Amino acid sequence: MMTFAKITGEGKYYLDLAREDYYLKCGEPDGQWSGAVAKLLKLKWSVEAEHLKNLLKGYDISGKVALCQNAESGRVQGVDLTFNAPKSVSVLWAAADTKLQQQIQQAQLRAVREAIALLEEHAAFTRRGKAGAIRESVIGLVVALFEHSTSRATDPHLHTHAVVPNLAPRPDGSWGTLDLRSIMLWQKAAGMVYKLSLAQSMRDLGFATVIDDDSFKLDGVPDTICAYFSKRAEQIKKSLKDNGIRYRASKAGDLAALSSRKAKGEINRQQLFSAWKQELSELGFTDNVIQSVRTNTVRNDLSKDMLDAESFASELTESHSVFTSQDIFFKAGIRALENQQSLKSIKALYQQIIDDRDISVSLGLDSRYSNIFTTKAVLKAEQSLINNARFLSSQNWCDISADDIERGISAQKIQLSDEQAFAVNNVCNPSQLSILQGSAGAGKSASMKCVRDIYQTKGKKVVGASIAKSAANNLAKEAGIQTYTIARLLVWLGSDKPPVSEGDVLIVDEAGQVGTFHLDKLLSYARAQNFKIILVGEDKQLDAIEHGGVLRYLSSPEIVGTTRVETIRRQTQDWDRQAVADFRDGYANKALAQYQKRGQLHLCKDEDSTVSKIIEAWTDYRKSHPGKQSMVIAQSWSDVLTLNNTMRATLQSEELVGHENIKLRSVVGERELDIEISLGERVRFTKNDYKLGFTNGDVGTVTKVQTMDDGDIWIRVRLDTGLDTQFMASKYCDDDGRVYLTQAYAQTVYSSQGLTVDGNVFIYYTQQMDRAHTYVACSRHRDAAHIFVNEKEFEAEIPQNFLNAQKEIGLREAIASNMSKDLRPKLASEYLHQDQINLMLTDSVQRSDHVLQMSI
Repeated sequence: MMTFAKITGEGKYYLDLAREDYYLKCGEPDGQWSGAVAKLLKLKWSVEAEHLKNLLKGYDISGKVALCQNAESGRVQGVDLTFNAPKSVSVLWAAADTKLQQQIQQAQLRAVREAIALLEEHAAFTRRGKAGAIRESVIGLVVALFEHSTSRATDPHLHTHAVVPNLAPRPDGSWGTLDLRSIMLWQKAAGMVYKLSLAQSMRDLGFATVIDDDSFKLDGVPDTICAYFSKRAEQIKKSLKDNGIRYRASKAGDLAALSSRKAKGEINRQQLFSAWKQELSELGFTDNVIQSVRTNTVRNDLSKDMLDAESFASELTESHSVFTSQDIFFKAGIRALENQQSLKSIKALYQQIIDDRDISVSLGLDSRYSNIFTTKAVLKAEQSLINNARFLSSQNWCDISADDIERGISAQKIQLSDEQAFAVNNVCNPSQLSILQGSAGAGKSASMKCVRDIYQTKGKKVVGASIAKSAANNLAKEAGIQTYTIARLLVWLGSDKPPVSEGDVLIVDEAGQVGTFHLDKLLSYARAQNFKIILVGEDKQLDAIEHGGVLRYLSSPEIVGTTRVETIRRQTQDWDRQAVADFRDGYANKALAQYQKRGQLHLCKDEDSTVSKIIEAWTDYRKSHPGKQSMVIAQSWSDVLTLNNTMRATLQSEELVGHENIKLRSVVGERELDIEISLGERVRFTKNDYKLGFTNGDVGTVTKVQTMDDGDIWIRVRLDTGLDTQFMASKYCDDDGRVYLTQAYAQTVYSSQGLTVDGNVFIYYTQQMDRAHTYVACSRHRDAAHIFVNEKEFEAEIPQNFLNAQKEIGLREAIASNMSKDLRPKLASEYLHQDQINLMLTDSVQRSDHVLQMSI
């Protein structure tokens, strides 16, 4: 892997460990210069201390000429890109003879140089002009490479520090500083290039490689020995846990790792290798074993064309409309590691994808200056969706008189506001496609109930649909219509007896969660079968998991347009409704100030205390408000599972859940879970099975569970819809016997969208929650929302202008900044002019026809 860290000192640590002699009693090998700018500066092979110090300060190697405007002024002096060999490579290196050790070190150096070359080609940029408005490429990088042999726990750990001074030589002969964000954005891709090169070199040396997550390991090097020599990794894990931090790849994670560091004293390689070989021999990893592993390696003769460029480009757009250059290298790299393909083949694949206009379409640069691409299949689907939307919205499908609409509005038991009444009028327009957007809790469901009444009065059948089962159930409850999940509806629309047909009305709730391909199918069916579609949702809430950005784009006036209901009604207090609006609009600091003032922002010292305080608050609320609803929300599945287990244990202690504890292996998507089922258990069905009548997202309570004589498990569930269902576990499972069921106490933010809680909500807030996640989580409640934060996650993000005495305010600023990030996706079509799209798609058809004629 490759890590990225800014350097603010003089690089003394690297120089202190780089001595003159290669295998003397002290120090690591000499540093070596690399990069195109090293040649420009006429630097010799070995790194001299004064030269590196001067470059890091922003001067030339003599220290006399400043190469940038802010030389020696508290600037970021450079970055340390650390390339870490997989542990199995380090273990083999430690056990090898001198010749093999040198070969592995040469392989490590080649791999690092390949990664540096990639960064020079794609990520070496500088800025100039006011506020750095002008971005331009530079000649290259100057890099000092330092090979190190050990972790701070003195385990064998072959790694290279690539120290990159923050200097950027421009083509016109002037100098500036690097745009370090570009290097950071290419971090994963450069790390992958390093791993591909190193893996190929290890195979060339006779060692088989196997995929290991997004890296590789050497086949034949025992995992137990790798674990034995991973004491530093365990120290970091412990530090992360002690500090309540779940993610190593974060500023908080970096600080936790630093806090667990021991000083790295003088390195004596001879002594270390002698000690390591002795330990490895005692563990059974001897020279004879190494030769056996090497001799028995099966060479891989797979075709170098194994990755087809066109099909791989389709894979890159399975979930997102666009992909970056970095995505190609990283994701293709994983496939290459899996299939033992070379770095050369991946470079060829990259070039083919970006050069062949039948495979990819260049969209230019995104907001972070990454080159982005899409495929013609995505553009074609988006254009089909847009054309269908424009066609449907232009049709005079059913003209309902103003009097009929007014009578429908007046007949509502709960009086609609002027804003809601205006929305109902617009939605009931004659067109075949209408869009209603509204803030969370603004009364969209009440408006849809009125729309239902108006159309039913005119003899129209009205049905509903949503991506999530919970949202579909909520629509059925609130609007009083039969509802389906989108997946189930699409299946039935293609059947002999579709649930929606000519003259009917389909209300799609939480329409922002419907992606391009699904919505295009729905609109195509509406066009072919002549029924009306009403899209209801909000583009500021969570977007579709696959190919998002659709509702926002279709709502623009030049496509379909939308009616908005803005006045928030769900929350019972004025300040709370305003806070929801502030979260929505990116003013999270204003909202958090109100939360903090009322004791509803809870800053906790670590992860364990955060979970404990959530459970304590949830338990107290349930007991003091027995007639009220409550909900616990988290963003990630891992957090939901942790909360599920703790909430279940709490309910068992209260005798609200039984103690049968029948063990099940379950599966949710690609996640395998070990769960226990008892009477009173809250469970969620995780896969559609229309034969059994189960829908992914159905929730209910276990009313009976029993282990049969043959070991099978019989389960009866009362669904929240009021229906009773029963099944054998063996009939609702995958081929491995994993049941499609999980516990349902806490909810993800995504699954909570569209729900209303008549009571309090308790939110586990983490760094992965952007503006949309925050807005959804903090708008589910009627009475109150409580936000719980592990402050260790945000301490590293506190603005520097806040002193220790203002830490709490600084934490709030850091949290609010994270909450206000707007990461909503765009359609690929938005990056191009319409005439460009038309030309590309027409050109593709014409060339396909030409190829067909040639073949005839």
